[in-house]
Amino acid sequence: MMERLGIDTSDGEPWTPSYNIAPTQSIPVMGVRDGARVLRPMKWGLVPRWSKDTKIAAQCINARAETIAERPAFRDAFKKRRCAVLVTGWYEWKTDGAAKTPWWFHDPRGEVIALAGLWESWKNPETGDELRTTTIVTTAPNAMAAQVHDRMPVVLTGDALVRWLARDTEVASLPMLLRACPDEALAVWPVDRRAGSPRHNDEQLIVRAA
Repeated sequence: MMERLGIDTSDGEPWTPSYNIAPTQSIPVMGVRDGARVLRPMKWGLVPRWSKDTKIAAQCINARAETIAERPAFRDAFKKRRCAVLVTGWYEWKTDGAAKTPWWFHDPRGEVIALAGLWESWKNPETGDELRTTTIVTTAPNAMAAQVHDRMPVVLTGDALVRWLARDTEVASLPMLLRACPDEALAVWPVDRRAGSPRHNDEQLIVRAA
């Protein structure tokens, strides 16, 4: 995966599979450093530099594309600290009457998906320790995703991914990148309700439910 995305593997860190990443847990994030793509673990749930503590992280796991340039928590990172959160898919819950069912969105070929993200570096005022956190950018859904949920992550490929990560991209041109991907770019099916709890983390979570 790192070779396909052109990520510098010279100082890569070991990764283990996770089938149910929850907010505040580590997630692989791709960015650009000295002109090269690098991969780093970051906590999911952005903590702005100006925050007094990390409590805001729970409110900042996602950033709406429509307001990302104005929201105080995201606007500085939108200009200077854009990244791609790498996943093999994500869960969304579909409500049907009183019942709720998780659906697994993923690449039809089983490839890793690059989601538009932002990152921040926050320094603990008491210890001086650095904490790197990230958020995933969401947008209005495509026709397929709309059958399950009213939002979806922004999937980046090709030139859109290059432009999103580049530090010299004109900020005014970025909103046009934050649109829903085509329906055919994703596959989706219902999965086990155990996906609703991070206590469950095994390969069976992404198997199509009977």
